[in-house]
Amino acid sequence: MSVVKCFVVLGIFVFGLAYADSSLPEKEVTAKESAIKIAEGALIHKYGKKVLDERPFDANLEGNIWIVKGTLHCPQGSICKGGTARVEIEKNDGKVKSVTHDK
Repeated sequence: MSVVKCFVVLGIFVFGLAYADSSLPEKEVTAKESAIKIAEGALIHKYGKKVLDERPFDANLEGNIWIVKGTLHCPQGSICKGGTARVEIEKNDGKVKSVTHDK
């Protein structure tokens, strides 16, 4: 009997997640600042708050995709190691297409 209850609870949980995700309003991202805020959230989720050291982030619209990139900070006269964050966001609905970090 407890196995059946577990499956019922799991089914309700999964259905709830699917419903919650599908009921979120899709919103067009029309401003550079909005794209940057979405990107920052996705970057923190994937890489942690340390990625915010790459501020300021810059966003450019290429077709219907916002490309948000971080800034590589190098002391003057030194050779920089590392890369920057890159996030691609759909302009039409604000969905994050990819979150990467160059090396």
